[in-house]
Amino acid sequence: MVSRRLVFYSVPLLSVIILGIIFIMNEPKLTGMVVYRDVADFNVSVSTAEGELLPEGTMIVVRIDNHTAEMPLKDFINKSGGVFQREYGSSSVVDYTGWGYIGNHTYTLSIQEFNMTPFLNAGSHTAFIALEYNGETISNSNKSFSVV
Repeated sequence: MVSRRLVFYSVPLLSVIILGIIFIMNEPKLTGMVVYRDVADFNVSVSTAEGELLPEGTMIVVRIDNHTAEMPLKDFINKSGGVFQREYGSSSVVDYTGWGYIGNHTYTLSIQEFNMTPFLNAGSHTAFIALEYNGETISNSNKSFSVV
């Protein structure tokens, strides 16, 4: 009789203790049910063209509100995994002669690759994306997006 009573109370008690230990030992993790609705996430694309050399030292600059991030063109191309052509030549846009990137190619990366995760208020925002070399703008574009 005593052993039945011991089993009757010990099984639920041990179950609660084991579940408590599992809960305490596991750190809380994000699940698919959590949505970061205020973090910017979109793609940045850069294209090269035949006959238009982009200097090797070109920087890709992204500005969203008061946040700025930069990435060297060389790193952008490597991270995108795209095919590239490197040639020695001159740029028709900035005063540059040397090695650079040329050819009809498009490279795309997520803004997250820039280690830029600005938390944004709900509403419309604009990302300003520029290719710059030694402080001179080679080209620029705007990308509008909304945070809901």
